[in-house]
Amino acid sequence: MNNIATDTKDQQPTEGLPGWLVKSTAYLNELRKQADTGRWAMLRRGAGKALSEARDIHWIYGLLDRFAKPHDEEAYFLVATLIAFDKTFTQQDASGRAFTFTGNIGRTMRALKVGKPDTAQQSFDRRFGILLNADFDPQLGGELAFRLRQCVKRIIAERNSAIAINWPQLLADILDWNNENKRVQKSWARAYYTTNTPADSKSENESQEQITQGN
Repeated sequence: MNNIATDTKDQQPTEGLPGWLVKSTAYLNELRKQADTGRWAMLRRGAGKALSEARDIHWIYGLLDRFAKPHDEEAYFLVATLIAFDKTFTQQDASGRAFTFTGNIGRTMRALKVGKPDTAQQSFDRRFGILLNADFDPQLGGELAFRLRQCVKRIIAERNSAIAINWPQLLADILDWNNENKRVQKSWARAYYTTNTPADSKSENESQEQITQGN
């Protein structure tokens, strides 16, 4: 794998940060530097598709070669197609920034459903259950790509300023999706279904640490 080179003006403080977070953040900020309006549109059209099925995205192979191992390319591409829907990310300048939102998709979805009518919450629960059961093929993408596209578009359409997507964490979670112990699925479910108490937050954080230690 090639070394990651960035301009000094784009560098962020990395002391004390885990390696996976430094790498994921560097990838996403480099993606923002290289993508323009047309490229973001191409990535959005590729959402839910495998890398081999997407059109007009040849430029991203240079990024994948720098940041992703061959068997991880689908995960990196999937996150690129999803983050293309997030205008709070794509419309900022390319001066690298930290991702401050913590938690996983489970926490984000839970925050989004709070306060909604019972029927809407039941719909959230049903869709979230389908998401947890989705398969991911490191070579072909699989159902997870389609389900995450639906999930992300809904989050972005309905969220407020207090709700966001932890993109580096999402990348780490997709990379670990096929863990035989289903660590990611359990962590998402715990974050989504439990009440927000200190004990729950501690349990969720421990689960996230187990996931990211392997990336």
